[in-house]
Amino acid sequence: MENGQMHGKGVAKFGPDRTYEGQFAHGRRHGEGVLAFKDDRRYEGQWVDDKAHGRGSFFYPSGNRYEGDWLDNKILGAGKLVYKSGDTYEGEWRNGRFHGTGRYVYADGDVYEGEWQDDLRHGKGKVTFAVEGGAVEKYEGGFMGGVFSGVGKYTYADGSVYEGEFQEGHIRGRGVYTTEAYNYDGAWVDDLKDGEGVMQFADGRRLEATWVRDELHGIGTLTCPNNDKYVGSFVNGKKHGVGELHYTNGDSFRGQWIDDRAEGQGVLLYADNSRFEGQFRDDKRHGIGSLTQADGSRYEG
Repeated sequence: MENGQMHGKGVAKFGPDRTYEGQFAHGRRHGEGVLAFKDDRRYEGQWVDDKAHGRGSFFYPSGNRYEGDWLDNKILGAGKLVYKSGDTYEGEWRNGRFHGTGRYVYADGDVYEGEWQDDLRHGKGKVTFAVEGGAVEKYEGGFMGGVFSGVGKYTYADGSVYEGEFQEGHIRGRGVYTTEAYNYDGAWVDDLKDGEGVMQFADGRRLEATWVRDELHGIGTLTCPNNDKYVGSFVNGKKHGVGELHYTNGDSFRGQWIDDRAEGQGVLLYADNSRFEGQFRDDKRHGIGSLTQADGSRYEG
């Protein structure tokens, strides 16, 4: 005691549920000390003018533990939070929340490094996901409110990559998806190809078309490596409906398609100006039809 005030080392109770043991200066907690709560919370660290201030550790009843900076009784600055579950966060804090730049390591092996705002991933960041078999998936880009948002890059375990827009945690907007088999550049809705896009295949085929819920569906143009070209309707990823197929040798077919095959009524125009109009089955002339030769002669049957 000094002049009737606690000064130096001592023990004092604060209310019915708190006990402080440590250094005092002129009646106020100042220096190193421990504040223990009845519910098993505990602060160990530095004090300035009766407030937790400087470096200190806080132990939670749950088994979680914080070690780091304090300012006027608040967690603020740089610090590390270790969860009983095995998760850890190390980085910047503001008013007791993750805020600024930090690294969060999950017990299951996932890791996030980047910007935070009020305990949520927010801004620029990178997250690595641990998947079965020791492989990983990665996302690097924008976050908002804890989820993917803005422009980003996602690398899948199989090596395929998406680069483009994200909204509310989903692939949504414009983006490019690259795999060993093809490259798709176009519109996306909720992680699925949806809208207009261009697909370039590894074998040289090029497809300009419309997708619906990840299925090729609607009007499109398919160009083959030998420059054969189909222009017409697709349903569930196959030529289906009305379409035209132009061959590099000058022949062309216009008519009905079912499941990628000429089926039904159609017109086959030959490079020599002869013409067959009639029924087709399994990509071949089949059934009733008429053949008009280049010289105008005509056969029906």
